[in-house]
Amino acid sequence: MAPRTCGGCTACYLTHEITETKKPAGQPCPFCLPNSCEIYQCKPRSCTDFRCEWLKGIGDGLWRPDRIGVVLDYCTGVLLKQLLQIWEARPGALANAEVWEVTGELLECNICVLHLYLSGKKVIFLPEQLTLSPRERKQLLSEGLEITTFPILGIPSIKRGGSRLCLETR
Repeated sequence: MAPRTCGGCTACYLTHEITETKKPAGQPCPFCLPNSCEIYQCKPRSCTDFRCEWLKGIGDGLWRPDRIGVVLDYCTGVLLKQLLQIWEARPGALANAEVWEVTGELLECNICVLHLYLSGKKVIFLPEQLTLSPRERKQLLSEGLEITTFPILGIPSIKRGGSRLCLETR
């Protein structure tokens, strides 16, 4: 299979911080043109280094960020061992039933999921088996995160086995 390319997708130009140009997350990049980058040939290192999960081969064509309206970014850390960040790239895209289906599936696999809204709202969903210490909880809250534990009440029903996104535990 040929490696995936961004093509006309510019979703991460909105969602992610670009430290070199002081562009905050959730704000449009001043160098973003329709379907391309004005400074592509000399783009900042943080742009060069970033590869969304779709580019890495996760999900089918529907999950290309400009189509689904979200950018997937998997990371590992000390406090939360595994975390999938789902960045909203189009208003309302985090309400998509497929996003909630994947959120539920990952939580069942003990992977934390962070929804990052264009409004600046941040909601972290923790697997039921994960217990935070008071210090860890305080740290997440100090970062402006709303904390929710799975199972999540009041979300769209999550159907099992139908997801087109497959994220392997790394």
